[in-house]
Amino acid sequence: MRSLVVRIVPGLIVVAGLLLLSACGGGGSSSTTVTAGTSTSLAVSTTAESSTSSTSAPSPTTTKRSTSSTTSSSTTSTTLPKIIPGVPTVSHTDTKYGFSFQRPKDTTFLFKGFEGYLPLTKTPLVAVMLPPALFKKTNLVEAGVYVGVSSAPAATAKWKVPVSGSGEVAKGTTAVNGVTFAIFTSSEGAAGSVYEERTYRTVHKGVCFEITELLHSAQLGNYTPGSVVQFDKVKFGGYLEAIVDSFTFK
Repeated sequence: MRSLVVRIVPGLIVVAGLLLLSACGGGGSSSTTVTAGTSTSLAVSTTAESSTSSTSAPSPTTTKRSTSSTTSSSTTSTTLPKIIPGVPTVSHTDTKYGFSFQRPKDTTFLFKGFEGYLPLTKTPLVAVMLPPALFKKTNLVEAGVYVGVSSAPAATAKWKVPVSGSGEVAKGTTAVNGVTFAIFTSSEGAAGSVYEERTYRTVHKGVCFEITELLHSAQLGNYTPGSVVQFDKVKFGGYLEAIVDSFTFK
């Protein structure tokens, strides 16, 4: 509305000026007056555009949020690698025997009652069990990693050979975080169940350490047809293997 008024008023002045000049017999200053009127109009328009541009400029707050988000992402990337997709990994440390290993956060602990899975040491220390929800509606009954220790000479002297009568088969040696372990496997069926074990043994500072991965499953014939499916041995064996691979002496 202000610009319209500026345009109209100079126009009236020009008309009046022309009539006056005509009456006086002169002309030539009307061009200057029109130019002045146009210049005033452009000045108002430019001021309005400048004000709009200033209003739409980005605020410093937006930039600060972007920087904060980047920092948060960098912090998240420093967490332990996941053993099970979507499940945080935590570390377990044994200060008495000086070792640690990583495990999925939702695993559960056992501290006794699994000496049958430790054919040489027969002395339970700690075990971690995968949550049953992971293998619901499959024929997998239990899956876990069992750790035993013994300083008895009968254990420390024979860690490299299969235990007599256990069904173990020697599978050579492997290095786990710089420490050499002997590997043994065994498989046993009983009352419709199958026990598949992979055992690692070493001697460290005079103590025999025995670590067994166990996959205990049931025969599919034990279930109502269609109620369960065969469990994925590669996937669940991989979870247990990842826990053992993280075993480190301090």
